[in-house]
Amino acid sequence: MFFKSSKISHKKASAAVESQKGTLDVEISFDTVSAYLKKEYPDREHSEAAIIGLLIEELNKVGIKSIKVLDEKLHLGADAFKAYEKKYPPSHLQGAELKRMEKFADVGVVRVTLQILDETYRKISGALNSSQFEEFKSLIIKK
Repeated sequence: MFFKSSKISHKKASAAVESQKGTLDVEISFDTVSAYLKKEYPDREHSEAAIIGLLIEELNKVGIKSIKVLDEKLHLGADAFKAYEKKYPPSHLQGAELKRMEKFADVGVVRVTLQILDETYRKISGALNSSQFEEFKSLIIKK
């Protein structure tokens, strides 16, 4: 029963994100964020539920309450993110070896973009090297 209602909820959220293309004026929730990330970043690795849940907590802490606001921020910082990803491609530890990856997963795009755009987000996300993000601020699109 829970699985069925969860599946229905996800379909409704996907439809809401899809139908609101012009405004995207839907509340941040697990389902709406998941649907948005899959739609916006189809060519990137999609993050696990726990990672998306942590992202939603971070978004709430900085007052991002709708997909519309998130989408606007991500578009303003898109060029800055691309430059950041080129200079600092993602990596992870595989055993004792550091492996470089080609590109960030969907949640990584959101986190890095917000770290470049928003000092408050940078602080709550625990970013260690602020200057690493500051150098890309000039690429942010001004409203």
